[in-house]
Amino acid sequence: MKICIKCNESKDEGEFHKDKAKSDGLVSKCRQCVKEYQLEYRLKNAGSISAKKKKEYQANRGAVINRSILWAKNNPERVRSIKARCQSKNKSKYADNYRKRYSDPEFAENKRLISRQWYGNNKRRAWDNVNRRSRERRRTDPDFQAASSLRNMLGGVMRRIGATKSESSSKILGYSASDLRKHIESKFKPGMGWRNRSDWHIDHKKPIAIFLKEGITDPAIINALDNLQPLWAIDNLRKGSKWNNQY
Repeated sequence: MKICIKCNESKDEGEFHKDKAKSDGLVSKCRQCVKEYQLEYRLKNAGSISAKKKKEYQANRGAVINRSILWAKNNPERVRSIKARCQSKNKSKYADNYRKRYSDPEFAENKRLISRQWYGNNKRRAWDNVNRRSRERRRTDPDFQAASSLRNMLGGVMRRIGATKSESSSKILGYSASDLRKHIESKFKPGMGWRNRSDWHIDHKKPIAIFLKEGITDPAIINALDNLQPLWAIDNLRKGSKWNNQY
């Protein structure tokens, strides 16, 4: 045990920084007191500290930049975490800066050229990032899951009738992803939820094949909300294209 000369509390030796110059190998103040002193000092001398750092940066700009680049390269997870935390705390500031910078035509065009060049050299990485983010959002974001389901349902019908989209999915179907989510949630069976989306399907009560056989190809009719229901995956696979004339 050791007594801190600042707070006069007896603390475990692990609560003190090491100092080889001291007889016991430990500094006189505990970690907490040192932390409080450093914080107080930085607040009182913010101007001079900032000026000193700026001067040091200007004198060693190249070395500082290289050191920062190396650190970022070796700590990608920390970089992502720091960026996410900063963006979360300063959403409006980031948005204002983004709009201000992109209002400059020259900057916007340069940014597009850089993005195209990066994508051309990193297509695989770009798509891996997109797929990773999509998987994460599908796992955690019900609204994103509903929007993906909306597009997938429409895309499936359009491919089967040999057509292409000319408008947004919501316009063609006549309802939004939010409407789809509310409808599906109202039909959930016990145990169903967006957290286990892979365990159940959005089923067409009257199968698409039956509509096409009857000559009906309007996606809005085939994918009407009252023709959709959540069905456990195994039950949907058993059902297949069977139809008993009842919704």
